[in-house]
Amino acid sequence: MSLKSVLFLASLALGHVIQPRSFSCQSPQLTQEQVEIAQEMSIKEKSMRKSGMTIQASISVDVWLHAVSASESGLSSDSALQNQFNTLQKTFSPYNINLNYAGKTKTVNAQWANEGNNQEIPMKKALRRGNYQSMNIYIVDVLPTASGYCYYPTNAPQGSDAFYIDGCTLAKSAMGLIAAHEAGHWLGLAHTFDGNNCDGPGDNVDDTPAQSGPSSGCPASRDSCPNHPGTDPIHNYMDYTSPDCWTEFTPGQIDRVNSQWNRYRA
Repeated sequence: MSLKSVLFLASLALGHVIQPRSFSCQSPQLTQEQVEIAQEMSIKEKSMRKSGMTIQASISVDVWLHAVSASESGLSSDSALQNQFNTLQKTFSPYNINLNYAGKTKTVNAQWANEGNNQEIPMKKALRRGNYQSMNIYIVDVLPTASGYCYYPTNAPQGSDAFYIDGCTLAKSAMGLIAAHEAGHWLGLAHTFDGNNCDGPGDNVDDTPAQSGPSSGCPASRDSCPNHPGTDPIHNYMDYTSPDCWTEFTPGQIDRVNSQWNRYRA
């Protein structure tokens, strides 16, 4: 997996989230191995659903928030950090994904605050908290080309670079519901339109309809693959519609989260 993949445009004003009508995203491409593992998970999940079995009742995630700025005045406030956690908690709690606010750090460091300085690994080695089950979110002043990125779970021995870079990084301007989309990647979810091909496997989740490419804004409806069942999942957190359009993860996506959790983070 590449060291850096960047996502999203959003805005934040005085701790009150103002979500954009649309945003761009440059997410990491799944490796061929990750795609094959997702396909294996899909087969197992389908079999378990048919037999009436559940993969896991609930998972618990400790969340660490790290504010990093070039100046004391640029650091995210305690209330902004609390609001960010509350947004994540509210998003995931209906799905038995229980987030716990484990703590926060605040750091003034001009090099770390601008990720154009290639300081990701030194920053995360210094600030990361918890184990591989802990979600670390780094909130910095500047990301050069977009507003955030997050890594998919993988085999990451403790102390390895893969262990340290695990987590999400957001520009301060991207705080809010977009972090939930990012956290979806951390939990193992691909974009609903992955592959941009109506006839491809997409995200390898059975109940997210085929989608030819990312959506934008908040349309009344969209059907980019009319020869396939269902319409585009414009209300799904893993599409690219405006955050104010997002309302759901599907049951299949939550099965996938649990499959990924059991494989990599449990």
